[in-house]
Amino acid sequence: MQLLLLRHGLAEEVAASGRDSDRALTPEGRQRLSHSLPGLIRIGARPDQLWSSPWRRAAETAELLRPLVRSAPALFQPLAQAPDSELIAALNDFERQSGGSLMLVGHQPWLGMLARWLMTGERETTQELPVPKGGLLWLSGEPDPGAMRLELFARPARLIALGAG
Repeated sequence: MQLLLLRHGLAEEVAASGRDSDRALTPEGRQRLSHSLPGLIRIGARPDQLWSSPWRRAAETAELLRPLVRSAPALFQPLAQAPDSELIAALNDFERQSGGSLMLVGHQPWLGMLARWLMTGERETTQELPVPKGGLLWLSGEPDPGAMRLELFARPARLIALGAG
């Protein structure tokens, strides 16, 4: 299985509601993601499905990435919390049903925690891989703790540069 973990783009510091889940992408965040899209295509990031945290900035990021997938992004509540066995089970179900590639759009520290857990088998919550806003981790292998390997780490500036060149 190919698992692409993408952190949402640059978002406003505080939402008008005051709730973290309501923070929207900034105009700069939207622009940077739009400029990253050709780079994602160039590296072959064409997932079969795209699952997003339901939090506004992640859902908006997923919509901007819509050209990468055939179907609309699906909102997936487990991406708005620390990774747990429910998320691992969902990844395994996806792998059994399609065996293809899946992109997850979410948040730090949770994406970094998930990547660390899948690559090392360690679920310690105090350490995660740092994923910058708009950054990508590409993992491959079985979606079980300790069974995946890192294929690519791309910062947003690198994705933008790949798309421009």
